[in-house]
Amino acid sequence: MDIEYYERTMREIEEAKLLLDGIKDVQNNNILDGKNTINELKGKYGI
Repeated sequence: MDIEYYERTMREIEEAKLLLDGIKDVQNNNILDGKNTINELKGKYGI
């Protein structure tokens, strides 16, 4: 196994874990309204 293959595989595993975390958040209704969140961030950072 060469290093490029290993690194690519590790990135793909990390992406899969993040996707699973996101799916769990949606299933547990642990989500926020996007529009309100963007407005809060704009206000917080003066954008």
